[in-house]
Amino acid sequence: MAHAVSLSSRALSEHRGLAFWMKRTLELLNDLRSNPTPDVVHDLRVAIRRCRSVAAAIEEIDPHPDWAEMRESARKLFRSMGALRDAQVMAEWLKELQPQDDPLNEPLKGRLLQSLAGSEQQALKKALHQATRFDEKRWRELGRRSMRG
Repeated sequence: MAHAVSLSSRALSEHRGLAFWMKRTLELLNDLRSNPTPDVVHDLRVAIRRCRSVAAAIEEIDPHPDWAEMRESARKLFRSMGALRDAQVMAEWLKELQPQDDPLNEPLKGRLLQSLAGSEQQALKKALHQATRFDEKRWRELGRRSMRG
């Protein structure tokens, strides 16, 4: 049985295209290098995930090696940011879940936050290292080639 799905009129079609997400990946990569906030980390992971997902889907019908290269070229950066994002999310959850005015749990909360801060710094270092190694020139070339068909 077929179902009708309505798309929001606010969602621009260009925002759903591979070209948009590949360009957005490069913009967010620059943001990550200068200001690695949790929002930037999250948004960059989303942009990369969308590019890699589209490449994987298209590779099913078009086995050109560029699709596999596109997926692979962002893999290390994407994974390195996973540990960073995990630490950021856990710290936020801990801050929200544990009330500030509970004196019995405050020492434990402090130790957990300190441990998460250490994990976040180590993960940030790895993510920034992968960000410097990311081949932006090749990413742009893969984007141009994918748009030519």
